[in-house]
Amino acid sequence: PASQYAEWADTICDGFGISGESATGVAAAHEWPCRHERDRIYMLLRREGTVVATALLHTACGVAGIYGIAVRRAYQRQGLGRLATLVTAHAGAERGATMAMLQATKEGFPVYERLGFRTICAFRSWQIV
Repeated sequence: PASQYAEWADTICDGFGISGESATGVAAAHEWPCRHERDRIYMLLRREGTVVATALLHTACGVAGIYGIAVRRAYQRQGLGRLATLVTAHAGAERGATMAMLQATKEGFPVYERLGFRTICAFRSWQIV
């Protein structure tokens, strides 16, 4: 339902500190794929009914692409990013993936490393202003 996609966008923006016009852009960028790409699954992690974390799984060619791992700022440092990553990887395996890949922020990198992910390549990204 549309309300769940709105919760997903709101949570990921909170987790990454995205606000205003940029947050509107995030929601708009994900609105169509949410509803139309069968290999893409938007996931919400709830605690006592409140959405506290997000994940996005995209499976193709035996690979689970793990994206959009974000935890609301008020709930960070409680293992929820780790949990969201594990749940997403498991869902990918259930869909036939034998390998997982992701991109890490500076904050997420140690979490993924402790889970056994290894760096294959590194890149930088810039915001266009």
